[in-house]
Amino acid sequence: MLPANQTLIQVNSTFSDEISLHRAVFLRALANKPSTSGIDLDLQHFAGWHCLIGLHDAWSRFCKQAIIVSALGGVVTRGGNHVSPSPVLPAGIHPLVFLKQLWPGNGFGRCYDDGPQWYDPSITDKAAQLLQISNYATFSGAILARADVPTELKACRNYLAHRQPGTENHRDIQQLRARIKVPRMTAHIEKLGEQIVSGNITLFEEWCIELNTIAATAIA
Repeated sequence: MLPANQTLIQVNSTFSDEISLHRAVFLRALANKPSTSGIDLDLQHFAGWHCLIGLHDAWSRFCKQAIIVSALGGVVTRGGNHVSPSPVLPAGIHPLVFLKQLWPGNGFGRCYDDGPQWYDPSITDKAAQLLQISNYATFSGAILARADVPTELKACRNYLAHRQPGTENHRDIQQLRARIKVPRMTAHIEKLGEQIVSGNITLFEEWCIELNTIAATAIA
């Protein structure tokens, strides 16, 4: 059994493993080999879309679990620093339960059964702040420093999940297109993750690398 003080590190390790899995499957789908019936484009695209949505879900789970584990305390960071229990968390109350009690009175909008919108860096930061996790400065600094990465991922995920004009024309999609220099007539949103970016890798891989780095830095 994993020592209790290694739990936070394990949260990060699990997230990193999920990223590796999604990245590998995404690339295997794109490299689908010809068969007697030719290349199965549906397999390529559907697997790629699923990996993109799965990556977004994995990021959300990391943010949630890292904050909850940090609030409970008794763990160490990747750098060996001890994380003390939250000074505001009542004894015997789970951090998520306590957070949901605090959330409405702070004007942060809706809080779901699973908690707030963990995938949003600003929301995650508010949750960490409310729970007063002792590693807040490091965690917050990392999460907020590259908020553009999960924001881009979320924008593409929202289109794949909803496929509505609002998600197709969202400003975050337009900003992403401008950043990677892919105009609307060049590639549909469904194909943005396949676009080659700096470093001769796909945009999806870039997200994988960046999110992995952010998570590791957040619990350094």
